[in-house]
Amino acid sequence: MKKENIYSNDNLEALVLDLIKYLYKTKDYNKNRLSNNVIIYSMNKAYYIGGEKANYKLGSIPVFIEENMKIEDYFDYYYPNTLALSMDSTLSEYLYNYDVPNCEEVADKISQIFNKHGFYYNFGSNWYLYAVPLKKDDNKITAVYDFTDDTLGSSKINPTNYEEYEKAKGLERYLMYRLSSNSGKDPDNHSIKLKLFYRTKYSKYAKSDLKDIYSDTMTSAQTLLSAFYIKEAPEEWKHFKEVFCPKAKGLSAVAMSNILTKIDEFPKFKEIFVSTTKKYVNVREFINLYHTIGNYIPVAKYFNSNRSGAGASAMHDMWDLTLTKIFNYYQLMKVNKVEAANYSLQELLHLKKMDKKSREILQSTKDWLDSYQSWKNFIKENYLQDYVDINTKNWNIISEFTSIHDWDNPYEIEDYLAYFKLLVETIEKRADRILKGE
Repeated sequence: MKKENIYSNDNLEALVLDLIKYLYKTKDYNKNRLSNNVIIYSMNKAYYIGGEKANYKLGSIPVFIEENMKIEDYFDYYYPNTLALSMDSTLSEYLYNYDVPNCEEVADKISQIFNKHGFYYNFGSNWYLYAVPLKKDDNKITAVYDFTDDTLGSSKINPTNYEEYEKAKGLERYLMYRLSSNSGKDPDNHSIKLKLFYRTKYSKYAKSDLKDIYSDTMTSAQTLLSAFYIKEAPEEWKHFKEVFCPKAKGLSAVAMSNILTKIDEFPKFKEIFVSTTKKYVNVREFINLYHTIGNYIPVAKYFNSNRSGAGASAMHDMWDLTLTKIFNYYQLMKVNKVEAANYSLQELLHLKKMDKKSREILQSTKDWLDSYQSWKNFIKENYLQDYVDINTKNWNIISEFTSIHDWDNPYEIEDYLAYFKLLVETIEKRADRILKGE
């Protein structure tokens, strides 16, 4: 067997070698190598890791290298002259966040390897991914940049719809994003551009590894739009509910949100939904701003999924409400009411049973909030000044938000249009603050 050292100073060769090393030494949940049935295509070669047919050794790792294997001959979506990796294996389950042990750890490590050598990866489908170079201008973000553009393939958009999605705007784009057929990862935790941007604009994360930066979409469009629609067109909703989800209790905004994932199956309903939404400029503007920098924030590990919740708890997926619980936490900690402060966070994170995992989630959030030392520091360092009244002693949350709804009645909103208008203004102002670094 011939020995060859393919490692050099070239980033691409180094990436190939590091991927081979990691995949070969790491075992999956069946105690098989993650490298099984994985093929790496790069530099006009295909690398088959392990196996009896190996014709090279990379260090101690047997590899079969096949020449004249061009990426463009085998894949529909790729970045020219880089790398593609096919994975008819358990590796695809780990990277697609299936419910497998150590899933997050493996996905983070793969991302870290790509980032180390100046790349990130996008999915071409659920059976292959491809490398994309990190560019010098990847942290140059405008106030209206849509971060789903950065995660085409690895996010909610089926590769066959790339061109159509890129051309789509506003509500049309949002509905494409929501379709369950466009399954995949959300940009809040999988956009490399977003994480790079956080390192540039948030001093706390300036030296953080990308894998250690967690993000949150601040105000969810799903349940908010759904609750708005239920109020605007209750008869149409009732009819649709009877057809689609007869077991849903009442006029549930959460059930309605789930319906949006299959809206193309019901053209009449889609027509009504679109026409209702298009009537109002601030509803349309909110949708346009949904995946932009003013509606994203770096957060603690676990915070995103627990705060946004599922089922009935998803009804609190709005950051003006989130801030009420965080404000309570800081105020209670200031007077040493630790138990009450912790309970405020338990409500925010929807932690009902305080088992070992819940305690870990709670502690992660406490450590994050405590690192700012005070409510005012938290507001300033996260560019949240437009949510509060800085002329009050404690920087209370502005009355425009608190008069609209509260934690116990999140969607009992009398004037949805006023709320959408307030959200649009706040997101735009916050984006401007972030970009200026104020």
